[in-house]
Amino acid sequence: MKINPPQQTETGSALPPETELGAPALTPPGPTARGERRLSAAIMIGVPALLVVVTFLFWYQTWFGRRLTESELREYLEDTSVPHKTQHALTQVVTEIVQHDAAVQRVYPEVLALAGNKEAGIRSMAAWVMGQDTNSPEFHQALLKLVADAEPAVRWNAALGLARFGDAAGEPQLRSMLHTHDEQQIWEALVALYMVGKPDALSDVEHLAKPASGMSNRVREQAALTAEAIRRRF
Repeated sequence: MKINPPQQTETGSALPPETELGAPALTPPGPTARGERRLSAAIMIGVPALLVVVTFLFWYQTWFGRRLTESELREYLEDTSVPHKTQHALTQVVTEIVQHDAAVQRVYPEVLALAGNKEAGIRSMAAWVMGQDTNSPEFHQALLKLVADAEPAVRWNAALGLARFGDAAGEPQLRSMLHTHDEQQIWEALVALYMVGKPDALSDVEHLAKPASGMSNRVREQAALTAEAIRRRF
């Protein structure tokens, strides 16, 4: 809402907007009124500055590119009450795995514990992490359990992880992913089936390679490669 500025008298005294010229002059504002105006001005200046600080802190705390300290990493892996913080920690764990940082194994017990978390989203994230280190027999065993999870997203991430281990135990779940409406999930399932797919998957895979499937070129090309790989294996 726009506020009209107060009118000025010849002496410079501020008059309220509704005061008509010729009306009795008002007593100039005293120290209390001036103090209130200064406080209002300070609030108007301070609130935007506070918003900037709050926005930065929110971005800083939720931006996954920020490297967590060791204490934060362990805290977020152990305390899952704020899921995005746990996700941040797991993302950092994956980064260390991909960089072949052997020290990452220090938090593997915490990651394994998350595989049994009551929240499906956290179990799913844990499965995603465990699929990144195919040298860990503990992760392999945990994924074999998660592939039978009650939640589809957990089973699918576990199946993708098992494929990286060269384990076809999740192959039925990978085939089910081919029937989702998410092209990214379909593509990921095709990549996994390239490694562990069985002849039973060929009809679905070959269908996805055809223009009639309505899939993107990326998906159709991967489907063709996957079908060829399956035929070579059997």
